Amino acid sequence: MAETDLYDRIFEYPPTNVALLAFTDPEEIVKGAESRDIAAWELLLGSMQLRRAGQRSPANDWLNHASRLEVKDDVFKAELLGEAGQNLFDSDRLQEAYDTLNSAAAIWRDVCKQAAKACEDANSQAVTEFASQLLPMFAGAKSKPPASAISIRNGTKAMQMVQQWLSGRAVTGRAQTTNTFLRLLAKVGQIDDARGILKEELDWVVLNFTMPAEPATARPLRERVISRTTRRALYLLLLTQGEIELTAGDFQASADGFEAAAGIYDGQTEDENDINRLLRAKFNEANSLLRMNRIDEAIDIYELCKHGFNSINDAEAVQRVDHAIVFARSMADNDDDS
Repeated sequence: MAETDLYDRIFEYPPTNVALLAFTDPEEIVKGAESRDIAAWELLLGSMQLRRAGQRSPANDWLNHASRLEVKDDVFKAELLGEAGQNLFDSDRLQEAYDTLNSAAAIWRDVCKQAAKACEDANSQAVTEFASQLLPMFAGAKSKPPASAISIRNGTKAMQMVQQWLSGRAVTGRAQTTNTFLRLLAKVGQIDDARGILKEELDWVVLNFTMPAEPATARPLRERVISRTTRRALYLLLLTQGEIELTAGDFQASADGFEAAAGIYDGQTEDENDINRLLRAKFNEANSLLRMNRIDEAIDIYELCKHGFNSINDAEAVQRVDHAIVFARSMADNDDDS
C-alpha cells in the first residue's frame, strides 16, 4: 500500500461507522485496549471521525478521554492538541484555542525536527525509538503498520517508516494545525505574525518535500515534482494566505492567495476531493474579486464553480454558488441604476 493511502485511511477517509462510534462509551475503548497508548490513539482517531461527521458532543467526549490518558510521545501530543485547538476555534473559544494551537504548532515543529534528525543515521537508536512510537497509532486505527516491531528493532525498516510518516502524514497534519492557528491570529489582529509564520511553513514544505529542493521563491510550484500529500499541505497553506489577506482587507492579495491554492490542483486532480478543493479555492477567489467590485470576473468564476460542483453532485455547494451569483448580479444591477 502506498504511504499516502496508508495515512489517508487513518486520518482522511470519510468515517464509515459514525453511528456506532457515537453510541460507544469511551471507557469501553480504554478497558478493551492492549495498552494505554493504543487506547489513546483509538479515542483520538474516533474523535476526529466524529467531528468530521458533525457529531460534536461525542467527539469532545472521546477527545477528553484521550487527553486524560496523558500519553507522553510528541507525535500523539501534536495530533491531540491540533484536534483540540480546532474544536476550540470552531466553538469561538479564541483564547483557549490560541494557547492550544500555539502549543500544537510548536510540538509539530519540534517533532518534525526530531524525525529528520533521527533519519540522519539509519542505525541510530533515535530512529528506532521514533519508529516504535508510531506503532500504537496503527494499532489504534486497527490498521497494519508498514513495518513490524521486529523489523524496526533490528534496524531494517525504522528509517523508512519515519520517512514515510514525515512525507505521508506530518507534512499534512502540521499544515492543518498551521491553517487553523494562522486564521485565529488573523482574526485577533495579529496579521504580521500570521504572515511571518506562513512564510516559514511554506519554505519548510517546499524545501523538504518538493523536487528540486529549492526555496519557494526560486522556482514556481508548477515546475516541481510534488506528491499528493505535499500538494494537500501546500493547498492548505496557500488557502491560509488568502484567508489572512482577506481578514487584513487586502482583497487583491487575498484573491491571489486563493488563485494560487486552486492552481495547486489545476490539471492535477486525482479524485472528487481534489476537485472540491480546487473549486472551493476558486469560489473564495471570486468572493475576493467581488469585494473589489470586479463583478464580471467574479461571476465567470462562480459559473465555473457551479459547473464543477454539479459534476461531482455536490448540491449544497451548487446552492451556495447560486446564491453568490444572484448577489453578484444584484450588485451589477445596482451599479447600472446608479
